[in-house]
Amino acid sequence: MKDNNNSSFSSTIRRSLRLGRKDPNTSSVVTAPQPLTYDDFSQPTALRSCELICEGRSLWVNPGYICEFSKYFTEIIYEGGTQAKSVAINGVKFEQFLELLRVLCYCPTRKPITEANIAIIIDMACNFEVEPVMRRCEEFVARRIGQLDRQRLFQLTKTLSQCDRYNSTMTLLVDKMARMPDHDLSTMQFSQIPGDVVADLYEVRRLQQKRGTKRDGNKFCCLM
Repeated sequence: MKDNNNSSFSSTIRRSLRLGRKDPNTSSVVTAPQPLTYDDFSQPTALRSCELICEGRSLWVNPGYICEFSKYFTEIIYEGGTQAKSVAINGVKFEQFLELLRVLCYCPTRKPITEANIAIIIDMACNFEVEPVMRRCEEFVARRIGQLDRQRLFQLTKTLSQCDRYNSTMTLLVDKMARMPDHDLSTMQFSQIPGDVVADLYEVRRLQQKRGTKRDGNKFCCLM
């Protein structure tokens, strides 16, 4: 006589195995996530009612939104107390100004600050006095300072020294560059950086080397 309990248990195991078995004739298709597409601000909407014209091309923005972040935008858009319908943006490249808008505005999400765009964003944020974006740039540099290569360090130092010389982030950049090997420093185009910044860099380097020599001397004394 069969043990009904054992038979029932075996049937349950077989059903579980069948349910868990994959059909070799079918395969699950994993679709790669689609890259985010950021708005080009080329069309007006109910909220984007102000036209900014840069290099002859139109960018439609929500005037109230961008003015919350920048006194500069407030002054040029609400000059005289009335909202301007169209404002010229001069002295900058269209693509760089568009990059600033994508980092500042939700389109549909804010574009992140990365190593690829941070120099542009620092320049644009300084020019248009967008302090919240500038703070995001400072936070990015503070987080990534140890991972930036020498070319990126030079680029950021050059950009920041020209638009916001006394920004606290300059201290991080100068200190990091001062630690570079002599060969790396000798290849830098320091003519593109203000002379006082270069002087600061070499003074920091001198102090670093002096401290290093003092530490080495202390170690030698301990061994004697």
